[in-house]
Amino acid sequence: MKLLIAIAAVLVAGGAGLVFWYVDSLPDVTVNEYEQVPVPEGARDELPDVIIVSVDALRADAIGASGNERVSTPRIDELAKRGVYFTEATTPFPRTTPALASMLTGLRPANHGSTEVFDDMKRGRTMAEELRDMGYATLAVSANAAASANQNLDKGFSTFYLDRGAQAEELTDLTLDVVTEVTDDRPLFLWVHYLDPHFVYKPPSDWRPEVQDDRCLDMMWSVSLGTIERADVYSNKDNVAREALASCREYYWSEVEYADHHVGRLLDGLDEMGRLDNAVTVFTADHGENLGEQDLYYEHGPSPHDASVRIPLILLKEEWEPGRDRGVATLEDLASTIYDVLEIDPGDRPGTDGTSLFARLEDPEARKEVADGRMAYIHGGRPLHSTMYRYPVSGREEGTRCVNGPRYSACEEEGEPARLYLRAEDPERERDLAGQEPEKLEELLEEGENVRWDSQFPIGVRTPSFKLVAYPTLSGIRRQELYDLATDASERVDVSEKFPAELETLSGKLHDWFDRGEAGGPRQLTEDELGQMRALGYVE
Repeated sequence: MKLLIAIAAVLVAGGAGLVFWYVDSLPDVTVNEYEQVPVPEGARDELPDVIIVSVDALRADAIGASGNERVSTPRIDELAKRGVYFTEATTPFPRTTPALASMLTGLRPANHGSTEVFDDMKRGRTMAEELRDMGYATLAVSANAAASANQNLDKGFSTFYLDRGAQAEELTDLTLDVVTEVTDDRPLFLWVHYLDPHFVYKPPSDWRPEVQDDRCLDMMWSVSLGTIERADVYSNKDNVAREALASCREYYWSEVEYADHHVGRLLDGLDEMGRLDNAVTVFTADHGENLGEQDLYYEHGPSPHDASVRIPLILLKEEWEPGRDRGVATLEDLASTIYDVLEIDPGDRPGTDGTSLFARLEDPEARKEVADGRMAYIHGGRPLHSTMYRYPVSGREEGTRCVNGPRYSACEEEGEPARLYLRAEDPERERDLAGQEPEKLEELLEEGENVRWDSQFPIGVRTPSFKLVAYPTLSGIRRQELYDLATDASERVDVSEKFPAELETLSGKLHDWFDRGEAGGPRQLTEDELGQMRALGYVE
């Protein structure tokens, strides 16, 4: 791939031009020396290849098959037409590392131990480990540093390639190259994770959209050059994000279209190798992307809105009758589903929190009978930038952490005295008022003590019809809102009083789930990991 090591903006006659400097860079390769399990001759005739393709930050409504007429995604739409398309699928956690750890293990974040982006997976047996022990060749290729061996997501993969920041064309080329090296008669378990269309949206020039104005491009260059902070974009400071929204949507859709093209090229290449004959093909995402929903822009994690929580999920095998399933389906269902497809005895497989979708894949009638009371649980992320003031607590312990009241913010860094800022008059945090208003500082810090780590993020429970979200507050007691998804897809109107029975049922389920320990604290990150998080825009 090519690694961008410097960026500059230069002015040319008639407008702005952009100059890039590149150097060649090779992907990181993790090779795990697992003992090779003997495979009987002809094993590929008995065991299907398993191909999982995931795309980072891909909203459920960002593909044509969802009804989106603006975006052109013919290859993903073809999968949805030929496979079983779970239209209400959700992620358990709208950030990369926890979500993908759930996909690989079938466990919810608290049970596999990754409860924030870059936080390593600590527990659980992965699909790669299980399939490796059945004799599969196991191979993973990722473009996201938050989805790598550094977070233990390589468990069970004989070879794991991390091509940081690779665009879809580069990642597809790399994947096809390394798959050709699997030359024996083993079935293949392949996982490919594309980074497109994660912010900053940067489709190649021949995929760049035609827009009425280029405020989005201007804003993104300002972010890249450091003249605008990412957190100011995410939280729409001075209306910078909303003013660029129309063009940013176009850039986002273009990123999706670009990814779609190369996902199709990947599938074509695998097909030419005979790897799609009798294969189980899965297409999905780790999470979605907020494009202004709940006032969060070009980001995901702290908002439990469907924009970040709903994801595409399509499974394809030739003998399954195509169709749509509108019932509950979650990313952590995938592992147990694959185990059922491979006919692994329940007593011989690892335990999971997910529910197998296998019956709904095999029997179209079962897809019509999914109103069985099952629910999807949501574990939101924290606002990792300290300047995202509309959240009760913002920032990370490794950097600046702020407790945010209606007007003031009390901010702390390890080893430094706490500071107090009046946000409306001092948004840049230049005037510390701690000495002038010590009582206000103490009051906010005490309120911050109410908000333990496990109370700093939203939690929720969702059915195809309703969603209940419990939002964090400075009191430490979450504020609940109920949304009627059938009439309010934007999740703007709290209908708790209108539907008291649904409120009581979902609230009870949500509290039972949370009380079982479905939360946990992230580990301390290294400086190198913090640097990678900054590159992806997760921290200051």
